[in-house]
Parts: sequence; structure tokens; C-alpha cells
Amino acid sequence: MSNVQIRPLLTILTLSLLVSLTGCDDSPAQADTANRAVLVYMLANNDLADYAESDLAEMKRAAGDIGNGRLLIYLQSKTDVPRLFEISTSDTDLTLKTYDTTVSSADPRRLKEVVDDVRSIADADSYGIIFWSHSTGWQSEPQSTLDNRMSVTPLSFGYDAGATAGRMKITSMAKALEGNRFDFIYFDCCHMATVEVAYELRHLTPFIAASPTELGVDGMPYDLNLRCFFAPKANLSQAIRNTFSTYPLTYTYGCSISLISTEGLDRLAYVSRMAMKYAPPLSYTPVRYFRKGVLDTGIFDMAHYFRAMTEDDPPLAREWEVAFRNTVTESHSTSSVFMLPADNFNGLGCHILSDSYPSSALGYDELAWYRDVVAR
Repeated sequence: MSNVQIRPLLTILTLSLLVSLTGCDDSPAQADTANRAVLVYMLANNDLADYAESDLAEMKRAAGDIGNGRLLIYLQSKTDVPRLFEISTSDTDLTLKTYDTTVSSADPRRLKEVVDDVRSIADADSYGIIFWSHSTGWQSEPQSTLDNRMSVTPLSFGYDAGATAGRMKITSMAKALEGNRFDFIYFDCCHMATVEVAYELRHLTPFIAASPTELGVDGMPYDLNLRCFFAPKANLSQAIRNTFSTYPLTYTYGCSISLISTEGLDRLAYVSRMAMKYAPPLSYTPVRYFRKGVLDTGIFDMAHYFRAMTEDDPPLAREWEVAFRNTVTESHSTSSVFMLPADNFNGLGCHILSDSYPSSALGYDELAWYRDVVAR
């Protein structure tokens, strides 16, 4: 073998040795980047505790469907301190962090802390978030709507029944999540498909999946939906179809659920603002999304209301309809939901101001939708 041949060989061997030595230093190895990390923010320190256990079991059964993703759960239960843990195919789930109970899990400071922790712990190309608990849309104050049959008070998102009991306003949720971007937000809880909620969160995500009405305590089928959340492009359309499909066959109280494209909300706000110069006919009766025995005010079908207001202005009516359909891209409902007839359900709720419930009631005048659309 000639010297001309030996020198390149020695060079290759030397470089290989250097690479090997470099790989043997004491610095910690970099974790692989997940394609997506999904956080389930689960407030189960309340009467939903048993259903949390069944949903966690569904997640465990489908853990093999997440591929190169990571599924993290923040759980406030009745029996343990709040903790952040990861669902995996192994027998034991990994606890990543525990939290003290001096701050309610419904406090926006805790939500911000947990989201920051997830981004620090789970490096990923993208993120999704699922909210799990009680909720009542945009409504946030526990007064002004009580009647003798009242069983639930307005609370926006979440109910932490511990010593630091609390509920989270939708405006506080938006503030806590500010600066983040999620592939999707899925509300596995009641009444969050309202235009006020979606508009408040529109800068955080391109897609929101939620129910405009009450949602059965069984929530969504996580064993079917995890593969949708961790697909290369999250398939929210299939996820809401999976959820909807479980209800007509199994539960008598029905289901309604929608997919909202936040990209359409600014246009919807613009044409809705123009429509607000009109009033519906005096004989108009809104379509309720709340059972009267639960809340005497609340959330009504948005499309039914705005169609009534614009019926004497066909060009505006058509313009509004296009904007609405570009926002609510898909909605499903059984023929009735919690005894409410659903013939005129269109998948997105809104508040209707009245003398009984002015803008100051329930903090409505704090919302971006009120400022940008209703008050102008």
C-alpha cells in the first residue's frame, strides 16, 4: 500500500476517534424533540372525579397512538396534590412535577405556570391543549342569575373545590395563555362554543373544538381521539365526529359539538357589528343553549339571532352567513340536547343583551367581543 493511500486512511481514523471522544463527555444528552406535545388541563377536584379516572384509563389504553408525541396531564384530584405527569405505554406514568395547593388550579397564575412547565419539560415542534372540568362559556360571576331552581352558578372555566376554591374567567384564561400558540384548543366541558370565548382566544390557535350546550359527564372518547390530536396535522374534524358519534348510541341526553376556525372571527366580528344596528322582530324568541332550570340567562344560538336581525337586509344577511360559515366550519347535534329541541342549533352561542341582563351583568362588558362588536 502506497503512502498516498495511507494518509487519507489515517485522517479518517483520527476524525472517527475525535467524534467518538466528543460523544463521551459528561454533558446531558439532548432529548428528542416531539412532533407535538398535548397538555390536558384537568380540574377534577369536584363531582367529576370519577369521570376523570375513566378518561385517564382511556388515555392509557390509547397511549400507543401518540407516535413521536408527548401527552402530559395536569391533574387536580380530590385525593392528591396537583401534579403534572406523562401518559406513556409503560406500566407506570412519570410524574414530572408536583404543585402546592396555596394557588387554586382555577387560578390563571397556575395555568400559566403549568403551560410554561410543559414547554420547558416537553420540547416539541408544536403544542395542543385540552381543558377538562366544569364550565359555562364566558360567564364568570356567581350572582345576578340565581333562581329557586338554580343548581349551577356561572363560572366560566373550571371548578376547584379545594380550600382555595376558584373559577377562571375566560378573560383571565386568555391572559394566562398570552404569548403561546397552540395547534388546537379542545374544550372537553360544557358551553365553551360561544363567539365570546372563541373571540377572546382567537390569537392563540387556529382551531377551537367545543360544545355550545351542556356536554355529558363522560366527555370525549380519548381512546378514539388521541390519534387525531397526534396526527402530523391534528385532525380536529375527526375528533369532534368521534365525540359526537358516541352520544346518540349511548346517552339519552344527546350532544352538540362544533369546530371553530379562528381565522374567520375578525370578519364575523365586522359584519356582526354592522348587523347590530338592527333588532330582531318583537315576536322573536331566541334559541336557548342553557336549560332554564340551570341558568335563566346564558347562551343562545348566534346564527338564529343574527338571521332574525338581518332578514330585512338581504345583502348583509348573505355577507353575515358567509362569515359565519367560514368560522363555524363544522357542527353536529342530536335532535335534542338535555331536553332542549335542537332544530335550530347552528353550533355557536352568543349572549343577547336585555334590560334584565345588561352588559355589566356577569362581566359581559369585560369581553373583547362586547367592546369590538356589541358596544360600537
